[in-house]
Amino acid sequence: MELSQVSAEKRGTAPLWTVSQKVRKYRLIAETSLQSNMAYAANFASDTVFYAFVVFVLISLWRTVYASGQPISDYSATQMMWYCVVTEMAMMSRSNVFRELSQAVQSGSIAYALNKPYNYLLYQFADAVGLIAIKLALNAAVGLAIGMLLIGPLPGFTVTVLASAAIALLGGITLQFSMQACLGLTAFWLEENSAFYWIHQKLVLVLGLMAPIEFLPDWLERVVRFLPFSYVTYGPARLAVAFSWERFAQTVIVQCSYIAVFALLAGLICKKGVKALNVHGG
Repeated sequence: MELSQVSAEKRGTAPLWTVSQKVRKYRLIAETSLQSNMAYAANFASDTVFYAFVVFVLISLWRTVYASGQPISDYSATQMMWYCVVTEMAMMSRSNVFRELSQAVQSGSIAYALNKPYNYLLYQFADAVGLIAIKLALNAAVGLAIGMLLIGPLPGFTVTVLASAAIALLGGITLQFSMQACLGLTAFWLEENSAFYWIHQKLVLVLGLMAPIEFLPDWLERVVRFLPFSYVTYGPARLAVAFSWERFAQTVIVQCSYIAVFALLAGLICKKGVKALNVHGG
């Protein structure tokens, strides 16, 4: 043991030193992932082009819809079109941790990763940060450019709104990661678990991605506000187009609560799955 660590333990600061070391370890993993993905940034060009195409189609669609009236009283045409820019940005800037975990479990490669000196799920998250950072940067640049060219500036949009929406956007991406991690780990018991992913994606799609939840019947909207799916895309987009501190606090609190729940659940599923793997000699 190093002299500095012994001194830290004598002073009672060893736990803080240990936490600092762990944070540094996962930060290095994220930085390595970012550098690795930046070397192949051109590979994400097709995804960004697809994002631009989808946004263009949605802008054209809602412009046509609003030309004949205002279907959603809470949103102007400009707000609705910018809403689509943000929701698609949140959806297309994610990592596919479901596939990574499912393949790792089904192929058995997870057994080798579990012997490494890190928490497997935290490693997956840190590794995903590098990928998400590049995707989000590219999509944000393209989305803002398309929005300014085809829609125009959003009324009342300030640096405060931008920062708040960015925080909620990162929260939505993290929430989706934690939900997908739980679903991916079901591969410990199910050889084919893609149906869970399909259902999850469709719930996110219907509950906030294609249209705001205000478009739903009143009774269903009240139910959806308590579910995590709308806070992946709807929460950040609603903040961007109609900001309020009350809405910001409510969105971030719900996101953080669900992230904590699904992160804990993913950890428990992984722990139980690893035990089952060991029992069966995997």
